[in-house]
Amino acid sequence: MLRPSPDTAIAPCAAKTGDRRGWLRGVCLAAVALVLAGDPLFAVAGPSSAPPLARPQDDLWLVSQRGLACTPGGADPSTLRYWHSIPGAGGPPATSDQFFASDDPGVLTQIWIHGNQIDHAGAFGVGWTVYSALARAATSEQPLRFVIWSWPSDKVGGPLQDVREKAARTLPASFHLARFIDAINPGVHIGLTAYSFGARVAMGALHLLGGGRLNGQTIAAHARPPIDVVLIAAATDSDWLLPGHARSQTLKVTGRILLVRNSCDKVLRFYRWLYGRRSCAEALGHAGMGGLNLLGADRGKIAQFDACCLVGSEHYWRNYFTSPTIVGRMLPYVFPVAAPVSLDQLPPQLPRAR
Repeated sequence: MLRPSPDTAIAPCAAKTGDRRGWLRGVCLAAVALVLAGDPLFAVAGPSSAPPLARPQDDLWLVSQRGLACTPGGADPSTLRYWHSIPGAGGPPATSDQFFASDDPGVLTQIWIHGNQIDHAGAFGVGWTVYSALARAATSEQPLRFVIWSWPSDKVGGPLQDVREKAARTLPASFHLARFIDAINPGVHIGLTAYSFGARVAMGALHLLGGGRLNGQTIAAHARPPIDVVLIAAATDSDWLLPGHARSQTLKVTGRILLVRNSCDKVLRFYRWLYGRRSCAEALGHAGMGGLNLLGADRGKIAQFDACCLVGSEHYWRNYFTSPTIVGRMLPYVFPVAAPVSLDQLPPQLPRAR
C-alpha cells in the first residue's frame, strides 16, 4: 500500500478498549474519511454519453492519470489517457498529440481537479457539471478549453486506510499534473480550479512548476505566464503557502489565487485528525489563510472569502457551483480580461529551489 511522505503523514487516532474517549475518536476518524470526499454517488455513463457543450466556442477534454505507476518525477504526458468531447460524437478516446495540437493562445485552458472518492465515470460527471455551471454563467465570449483532470481517488478499504492512501497518491498526482501543464504551449493562458483534496494535487503541481521540491525531487519546468487559481474548501494545511512552508513556491507561478473557504464546514473542522489528535493543523478551506503580511508583494495575489452563509455546513462540491454568488466570484479567474504576459520577457527556465 502507498504510504504518505513526511509532509503528508497521517497518524492514526486509535483508542484503547474501554477508553471513554474512544467513541469521539471514532467519530473523528469517520470525519477524516469524508474530509476530502467529493460525491461518490454522482456518476454518469462516462465521456461517451457527453451532451452538447454549454457554449459552441468551447472545447472539453478528460485527461486521466489513473493506472499510472508512481513514476519518479512524473510520467511523460504521452502516457496519460485522453478523451475529447465532440458534439454529436460523444467523447471518443484521443491521443496526447491531438490534445497538444489543440493548444491555441486565443483559447483559455481551465483545468478542474476533483476531490476524493470519485471514480472514473464520476470524474467526468462532476467535471461536466462544473464546466456547465461556469460556462452558462459566463459573460465573456472568450473560448474555453476545459480539461477534467482524473486522478485515482476511488474509495479503498476502511476510513483510515482510505485517507492515508489518498494522501500518498496526491504526491505522484502532483508530478503528473505538473509535467502535463509544462507541456502545454506557454502562450496558452492556464487556470486551475480544485476542490477539497484536489487542492493538494493543484498546489503540489504549482509548487513543482515554481521550482519547489516534493519528496526531494524537482522537475525541469519551463517558464510560462502566471496561472490563475481557485481553491474551493481546500483540504490542505492553512500555512502551506507561507514562505519556507510546504508549498511556498506556488506563488512564483501564480497570478491570482481565490480561496473559497467555509468556516462552518462540519467535516473540515476535523482536519487536524489527519495528523493525529495532538496536531494543531487547520484546513485552508476551513480556517482560511493567515500570515498574509509575511508574503510581501505576493500578498496582493490572494483573495479569500467565507462561503458559510451560502453553502452551509455540508462538505459537498455541488453546493458551491449552484450558488450564483460563488460562481460569480470565480468567473474572473476562469475568464480573465487582463492582457497576456509577453513571452519575450520570460526566462527559459525557472530557478530551482534549494
